[in-house]
Amino acid sequence: MVFKIVNPKDSDHHMHTSTYSDGLNTVDEMVTWAGNFGLKEITITDHSQATLDYWRIEHGIYAGGPRWNMFRYENIVNNVKVGFGLEADLIDESGKTCKTLNSRDEEFLILSVHPETYNGDWNKLNEAYENAILQNKEKIKCIGHPELSPVHSWKKADPSEYIDIVRLTEFANKHDIPLEVNGSNLLNKKSNLKVLNTMLEKAKLIMVNSDAHNLYQLKEARNVAYKYLEDNGFLRDC
Repeated sequence: MVFKIVNPKDSDHHMHTSTYSDGLNTVDEMVTWAGNFGLKEITITDHSQATLDYWRIEHGIYAGGPRWNMFRYENIVNNVKVGFGLEADLIDESGKTCKTLNSRDEEFLILSVHPETYNGDWNKLNEAYENAILQNKEKIKCIGHPELSPVHSWKKADPSEYIDIVRLTEFANKHDIPLEVNGSNLLNKKSNLKVLNTMLEKAKLIMVNSDAHNLYQLKEARNVAYKYLEDNGFLRDC
């Protein structure tokens, strides 16, 4: 199967800020430099309340500020189109998903699993994804980093070891949901390349994002992702 990349090369729909979660730069800094790096459209997808609560409870880290005032934001620094969404946390095999931040729901969700916040049976990770997709398929715009193989994990779980990527990809294909090529994971060597390659061989729709948490990742991560696709023969006809 030859996949289609659903977002133009000058767009990026997965990034984090210090304004609302664990990024190192503010919304305005990300918007300013997105324009400087040639991007035309971005979506700010800060982490859900589950991730922020984990860092606060487990490590005493208070990330971000109140997101309820986000609707007031206006881009005055350039012509980059700015949207706001959320990286929703997959919680368990029932499909329970944390898709709020400061009690605010979003219509644009990146659905991701993180070892810190997934509390279900890891052997039922595929059921978790499938149930979450069925419950939220109108809002889920992308399956975030399904190939994630973290360098470190406080819960000692590597999601890529538990996912049946063929099954997940086929389920996403059935519901016309893109799967993500995550530039920061490739840049930081947190991708299980075997899982990623299998996903790319089977996927119908792909979204290429940076998952940037800083300006360096915003500049370089998507370039790394495209180079990986090109070097491994995945850009032949997409």
